[in-house]
Amino acid sequence: MFFLASKLSYFVREFYFFIIIDVFIFTLSTAIFFKIFRSQLSEKRKMVATSILATILFFCMSFTLSEAYFRFIYDKSDGLGFLKVNRKWHERHVRVNGDFKRDEEFKLQKNDKITRICAIGDSVTFGYGIENIKDRYTEILEKSLQENGYKVEVYNLAVSGANTSQEIETYRSFKFLSCDIILHQYTLNDIRTNEDQAKLLQENSRVSSLTKKVLDFSYFSDFIYWRLNQRYEDTFAKLQVIDFKDYENREKLNSHLSGISDYVQQVKSDGKKIIVVIFPMFYGPFDSNYPGWIHTVIGDQFAKDGTVVVDLLPIAVGKNVSDLRASPFDAHPNEYFHNLAAQRVYEPLKGLIDTN
Repeated sequence: MFFLASKLSYFVREFYFFIIIDVFIFTLSTAIFFKIFRSQLSEKRKMVATSILATILFFCMSFTLSEAYFRFIYDKSDGLGFLKVNRKWHERHVRVNGDFKRDEEFKLQKNDKITRICAIGDSVTFGYGIENIKDRYTEILEKSLQENGYKVEVYNLAVSGANTSQEIETYRSFKFLSCDIILHQYTLNDIRTNEDQAKLLQENSRVSSLTKKVLDFSYFSDFIYWRLNQRYEDTFAKLQVIDFKDYENREKLNSHLSGISDYVQQVKSDGKKIIVVIFPMFYGPFDSNYPGWIHTVIGDQFAKDGTVVVDLLPIAVGKNVSDLRASPFDAHPNEYFHNLAAQRVYEPLKGLIDTN
């Protein structure tokens, strides 16, 4: 009963303005209908007037229902973060622990009989677009290993939007967890700084003050505006250019590879094992235009330093990219691909676990 009451209270609080407007419009329309029928107008004019009034009422009610749908029912993430519905998605599905990570609370005390695996990565490992964290590849791996008799726990330390430098900092900041194995997730935008991306998103999400007032007022209007706005699609295309361009800069690439080598050596000098999982990008089809060479360069660098590398590109090739994305508007991998990733990583990861 309390749950229903809280839901009703939330609905009224969020939607009271539209309820008041609809009640007012309905009451006014009813009064006008009666006035028209009691008037001395001809039957033809009465029909025209009531038709116009009914059309206005229909559009008002349709708008309200659409608004209610996008506020309370629609539940898809937006990879760019432009849409108001994306905020709702985060409010519904993202919970963080005391260390500001999207996971259960971490235990400081470590059981020596349990292998602690710490997953470090960006929005992919964070589970952007994944409603239930149990559907992330990290949780699927943990469950599969435990069901097969391995005493493990997997902690997810991912930070959405992080690049390799920031992920290395995450590793250093969470040494207190005494992880035995580092599961490092790599994506083909980890070389870049986030300045270019932030600048692009800020510029392409900018709207006039009047438009902003309208979009802030209505989730439905906001959704339609961005769905019909070519800037939204253009932003995805420009992001792809930003994500890949630094790999073609020899100086930046060499610096990046050197940083990777230093990181791996640091992890190993700390007495930890490391496995790297390279996720593909889901912007478009995996055809001849897709930069598969980046997978090779990064994979070879990690492997050269003696790291176990799992490249997930082969399991994506040949599949329709739309079947692998979180939503048509979110290029992060969906639950299906997270499951495929877990299956592919399981055996290599299992080989690193000390069963003594």
